[in-house]
Amino acid sequence: MHGQLLDNSKCKPIEVDVYDGVIFGKGCAVNYEGTTNRFEVELEDIKKAEQELLIQVNIVLSSDNRVQGHYQIKNPKKHFKKFKRQYFGYIEPESNDKILYINLLNFSGIGTPKQFKGWKNGFIIGFGKFYEKNLSGYEYNLTTNKLRIP
Repeated sequence: MHGQLLDNSKCKPIEVDVYDGVIFGKGCAVNYEGTTNRFEVELEDIKKAEQELLIQVNIVLSSDNRVQGHYQIKNPKKHFKKFKRQYFGYIEPESNDKILYINLLNFSGIGTPKQFKGWKNGFIIGFGKFYEKNLSGYEYNLTTNKLRIP
């Protein structure tokens, strides 16, 4: 299956520190199951989640059985520098916790990969070898301050 790009004109491009990203607000379409109750993500939410991503990523990777060989990132700050970000917020139905979804798109090569064209206007999802290697997502629970792999 190929990736899906949903067109949005209300998405807010942002630049924070060393990375580029885009916030998909309540009015932006995101085709991700279980996320219909959305909230507006604030820049402070993103800064907190990005800080915790660097701190918690290896803990999450080592404790998730879906991660083969308990993969570890030697230098998370350097590693994640090459990724563009897509963010959206939703309220988890079971707990009412505020969840910030962080979609990471690998831009380590030269130029924009064709699968990521329009990434600032559409939330990217996909399956297959390219997406397995170049797309990863994390959910940061703003209520409990915990990172997880969806």
